[in-house]
Amino acid sequence: MIYDIQILVIILIGFEYFEFFWQKGDTFKAYFQTLSMQYDRGVVYFISLHPSFFFILFCIFALNLESFFLFTIALVKATDIFLKLSLLHKLEQRLPLGNFSPLFQNDFPLSTFTRLMPLILYSFSFYLCLLGTMT
Repeated sequence: MIYDIQILVIILIGFEYFEFFWQKGDTFKAYFQTLSMQYDRGVVYFISLHPSFFFILFCIFALNLESFFLFTIALVKATDIFLKLSLLHKLEQRLPLGNFSPLFQNDFPLSTFTRLMPLILYSFSFYLCLLGTMT
């Protein structure tokens, strides 16, 4: 049973690393320029570049791992994707960005650690969820 948990966590870490790798940028503006290049290829393509979200949905529905916290991780990942889509749409249409405007205007720096946070937090949270549901 513990090997199953380890395999699932390793797969999620691989997917999260893939997302970390393609979402590059030393500043908030550069980060969103990278996202924008992928968004320009199409919304479906952009969403498909988030395999960890689909993997978590696979774990919930196909592996029948029903947990409130696992649903919460899926909801947070979905919110993250749709927030990025919303900001990219606003940037494309040149609409006001609201509270995010200062991050673009001041060219807010993003450290590598900041970009690695989703990989660390999602993987650890996923591991804890699996421990609770599979044991």
